[in-house]
Amino acid sequence: MRDNEEPIIIKAGTRPKNVYFIISGQIHIMDKEGIYEYGILSDGSYFGDISLLLDQDEEFSYFYNP
Repeated sequence: MRDNEEPIIIKAGTRPKNVYFIISGQIHIMDKEGIYEYGILSDGSYFGDISLLLDQDEEFSYFYNP
């Protein structure tokens, strides 16, 4: 991670441009502000698919822990 880079992959309220597959590590599913955690995705999980297919804004933010 670069020094000025935020640990966010997709921010709530935006439309994803990709489907993300987790090969290793964990992704935290959070609210828009990154305060409340809804769950954790780990190896073998994926996200961004439904919003991408339906052309809708993402309801959750996805963060990684650098």
